[in-house]
Amino acid sequence: MEKKVLVTINSTQHVDGESEQMELTTAATYLSDGPCHEIRYEETQATGLEGNTTTVRLEGDGTVSVRRSGKTDSLLLIKEGETNLCTYDTGYGQAMLGITGRAVHSTLKEGTGALRFFYSLSIDGALLSENEVSITVKESGTHELSC
Repeated sequence: MEKKVLVTINSTQHVDGESEQMELTTAATYLSDGPCHEIRYEETQATGLEGNTTTVRLEGDGTVSVRRSGKTDSLLLIKEGETNLCTYDTGYGQAMLGITGRAVHSTLKEGTGALRFFYSLSIDGALLSENEVSITVKESGTHELSC
């Protein structure tokens, strides 16, 4: 199943006792093939990642992948209780990050619902940040997508 949807993405990054929040609402494509759910959207100038396509995929085993492709390429794998090493393109070069999944919660079903995941980022074993991402998916009429 494939649908045009409207997604609201809220992310919070916690670094050294400080928190930084970001919210983005954008048109996206939702795809589902049984236990897997995929949300794909174009980044904008507002996120600083213009020229990239972001694909967030939830696998049936609870693994979340966040893939950016375009001007910069990166792949983050988040699975509760596991640490994955991921190469991240900073725009200035590649960095090897440790991604430790803290929790993944999903109510995604037939193009609506929410996906929340929590993870920490580290480099060379040193904690960089704790992160929370919440993606709310709503069915969208054509008038909402024409903005």
